[in-house]
Amino acid sequence: MQRIMELEIAKEESKGQYSGKLPATADQTKEFDINFKENIFTIINMTRDLGNKEPAKLLVTFRGNTSRGYVSGSYEIGIDDCAEKVFEPGSYFFVVEAMRKNRVNKFRNKEPWNLEGGSRTLALQLGIFPRFHIKKDMPESELLKLHKKYLKCWREKYQDILKSYE
Repeated sequence: MQRIMELEIAKEESKGQYSGKLPATADQTKEFDINFKENIFTIINMTRDLGNKEPAKLLVTFRGNTSRGYVSGSYEIGIDDCAEKVFEPGSYFFVVEAMRKNRVNKFRNKEPWNLEGGSRTLALQLGIFPRFHIKKDMPESELLKLHKKYLKCWREKYQDILKSYE
């Protein structure tokens, strides 16, 4: 799997199609009570909210090796929508494609993510943009408004945390 990903990235880079690297996942078991047998992968498509002239539909593709064998699949996330997927522990590669009318931007992890359970993606919660790329001067209150707008996208415990910031 690693070699296939390296070849795909090299091909994209040679054609000028490689858009960027996905940020890493984070261990969040204590704060959100995530089961040690699951990894929560949340993507919220805020491409319209983040000021893009042309919002994008997102296509997420994954490949992984788990204790039960090889897994793969893909799913789409519409504009102003979200998806929370739970992955069993394993070693995964993800590709997130922002599909616009005239171009596609691909973001992927170059090294496998070894999801050992109890992890939640943080930077991908806002779509294809890592938090630190949104707007460097975006006040925390504005970020909180975005999170609240997509309240349905979060698990109940995190919804309660967001609601407590009234």
